[in-house]
Amino acid sequence: MKFENNEKQALAITIKKMVPAVLIAMIATALGLLSLYRSKVPMVRDFGTMLTIGILISFIISILIFIPFLFIRDKHFPKEEIKKEKIDKPNKFIIAKIVS
Repeated sequence: MKFENNEKQALAITIKKMVPAVLIAMIATALGLLSLYRSKVPMVRDFGTMLTIGILISFIISILIFIPFLFIRDKHFPKEEIKKEKIDKPNKFIIAKIVS
């Protein structure tokens, strides 16, 4: 996809495509951890509850803080061009080590 420096459009598409996938993974993990609540051992129940709360907080932070932070970072600090020579130097070094 080419956005031609349209950060807002890129942010909207990122949120639209990422949130459902991350939400489903978060719900599955939270349900799995909530199954620990059925234990008879109080410490295991508390552990499951605390982990579930942590998963929920992580989801909220990743959606409400992390994605907008990336948007602001990309807007104020544009990427610098990486020259092909900089990419090839480590590759040549690794190939030389493997071959010799």
